[in-house]
Amino acid sequence: MIPDNQPVWCSLDTGNVRCGLAVADASATLASPLAVIPTEPRETLGARLIAALTNRRVRGLVVGLPLELSGKEGPSAQLARELGELAGTALGCEVSYVDERFTTAEMHVRRREAGVDNIKRQRDIDAWAAATMLQGFLDRRPRD
Repeated sequence: MIPDNQPVWCSLDTGNVRCGLAVADASATLASPLAVIPTEPRETLGARLIAALTNRRVRGLVVGLPLELSGKEGPSAQLARELGELAGTALGCEVSYVDERFTTAEMHVRRREAGVDNIKRQRDIDAWAAATMLQGFLDRRPRD
């Protein structure tokens, strides 16, 4: 369990139905799934995402950009950027954006191979995708 007063890195994986949140440990070594937030109603999505993170001291937020296969940003990536900017301002933290085109598909395969049933996979896949994305970010960044 991560103490609420330790600054941590978090991540956001936006989806059409659900958004996944993940959090790193205080040493920024290991990412874990945190929560899944329904996307609808969209007009309150930003506030619900911020509420899920406000009890933590967020050091930085990694937001996945669901880029198109061509690498261009479409409407889904624009929504991710808007949510990232909103959350970064509300939480007072830096925001980094990463390409997350295949994280959810990768997690479906990994979770299926791990024997997780389809219903549970569907319910928490976005949080696991956020954790995968955050772990990659943590592994690539220089240590403090």
